[in-house]
Parts: sequence; C-alpha cells; structure tokens
Amino acid sequence: MQEKLDQDNATKYKFLSYIDTKNLATLVTCPVISAIGLQDPVCPPHTNFEPYNNFKSEEKHYVVNPECKHETPADWYNTYMDFFKQHLKTVEH
Repeated sequence: MQEKLDQDNATKYKFLSYIDTKNLATLVTCPVISAIGLQDPVCPPHTNFEPYNNFKSEEKHYVVNPECKHETPADWYNTYMDFFKQHLKTVEH
C-alpha cells in the first residue's frame, strides 16, 4: 500500500483521470455506443471496460477494433451515424 502513496503526482493524476468515468457511468440510462481499439496505448482498453459495464442503459453497444490503436477506423462514421439515426428523435419547434 505504501508504494501507491509514494507515486509522483503525474502518476497519481493519470490514475485519477479514470475514476470519474467509472463512477459516473452508473448515471447513464440512455442508449450508448462505445468503441475501443485493442492496441490503443493512449486509452488502454481496460479503462473502457468498467465504465461500459456500469452503464445502466438497457441498450448498449460495444464496438471492438482488434487492430486499432488510438485512431478512428474507416467505418466508424457510418457506424455511429446509424446508431444516432436510430436513437435520436427530430425535435419539432
């Protein structure tokens, strides 16, 4: 336990940056689409698993890109646009 307390500030803040998404995810009840790249060194896949598992939404989609790093796959635009077309309603004024 003591070695955790002896970490430098940069390491502590990096660790803390992942806490909010995990805890706040329990408040999400709307449909969700989430995507990860399994080779991502910037946002490692494990940092997305717990928030996704904590979403309270009954409809959630996880798009796993096995070969992607921290990048947008070519088909992502169509994937998320299809998702939003399905779930967003037109607002009438």
